[in-house]
Amino acid sequence: MSRASKKPLVETAAEYLAAKSQRELERLLDRREARLKPRQGRRLRASNLWQEWEIKFLGKIPDKEVARRTGRKIEAVGIKRRNLGRNYYKLPNVSPGRKWSKEDLALLGTAMDSVIAKKLNCTTEAIKYQRDKKGVPAFRQLHFWTKAEDKIVMGYSCKEAVWRLNLPQHAIESRRRSLRAGNVGIPARKWPAQETALLGKYTDTQLARKLGRSRGTVTWKRRALHIHAKGDYSRRWTPEEERRLGTMPDAQLAPVLKRGIKSLQMRRLKLRILFNSPKWTPAEKKLLGRYSDKEVARRIGRSVASVSARRSLLKIPSPTRPVRRWTSEEVQLLGTMSDKEVARRLDRNFEMVAYKRRSLRIPSSIKPRRRWTAKEDHLLGTMPDAEVAKHLKRSVKGVLKRRLRSGISFRFPKVETLRLPASQAKKVPSYLRQRRRK
Repeated sequence: MSRASKKPLVETAAEYLAAKSQRELERLLDRREARLKPRQGRRLRASNLWQEWEIKFLGKIPDKEVARRTGRKIEAVGIKRRNLGRNYYKLPNVSPGRKWSKEDLALLGTAMDSVIAKKLNCTTEAIKYQRDKKGVPAFRQLHFWTKAEDKIVMGYSCKEAVWRLNLPQHAIESRRRSLRAGNVGIPARKWPAQETALLGKYTDTQLARKLGRSRGTVTWKRRALHIHAKGDYSRRWTPEEERRLGTMPDAQLAPVLKRGIKSLQMRRLKLRILFNSPKWTPAEKKLLGRYSDKEVARRIGRSVASVSARRSLLKIPSPTRPVRRWTSEEVQLLGTMSDKEVARRLDRNFEMVAYKRRSLRIPSSIKPRRRWTAKEDHLLGTMPDAEVAKHLKRSVKGVLKRRLRSGISFRFPKVETLRLPASQAKKVPSYLRQRRRK
């Protein structure tokens, strides 16, 4: 058998492709149908540094126009402009060629901006810009209602009044509310003495269902007669009511004062009044730790939270959750490995392991992060991140994050990709598929 040639695989592949026609190469490389539309404008990469001709645009024209001219994103343009300390350029709505006369300036604020814009043949934004520049307040149109208009508002429906008076609907509705006009065509239902006597005894929703009225009507009538709602928290506190706070539980005092429990709690906490609970007797203290907090609370008639707080204050362990003491062997493991590993081996909580280690002032086994020096920062961008990581004995991700945070870009050498058929591409190593341009 003939001896195999020692030519590099790249040269062999190049000779193979040189012997093929252009059409055959397109078929092999699957480039026949890859016909993309040409991009409009120049599109830059994020790794490219800002050039001087690009920086001159910042602050002189809008960021959107800078992004269109340079091919960068508008977010990148805004970040670069703020880093240079340049203000955002506001494009005035008034064309520089227009000269405002004294007559034009005198019209500002005398009517709506849209009306003045039609008279002067310009945009509404231009009128607003010039008015703000001169310090002229906006025009507020006031409508004085006449008796004839009030008759139309009272005698016709809202839509009919809008069509007859040529006014917005919200203005008609506001006028109807101020005149206390009911619905047109529906006679107003009077309030008899029996229904008025029920106001304040039920909630507005309950009374509305009972009387067959709307909730808003019941609320309006109650407020007109100055009657407080049931469970109304807005009722003012009297000195007698404040003296009774803390003398008994809030749940028992609420029906006595005819107030809500939350209202009592908020008022008592605001006045810094604590609930005077009965003192603990020696017989009650003996039950703590012998039974569960729930059982003790049921026996002595107290809340579970009160029993738990008293037990923890007397440093009595819970019978349902016995305290697990730390042995000398367990303490020796602290600091020899991570807290998570110690918690897994000892079957303890991670927070408890970390708290015990810090209370004994035992340093953690995890080494603190190594800070970056000026010499290490100087190497960033001078070579690929993988080589910098090997040189500094750091991870590639750490080098990449440090370089991006420092704003240092690394321009890789331009590489020409040599694509081979699928049958041969698997045999070629990745570092041989690229050939630098001469």
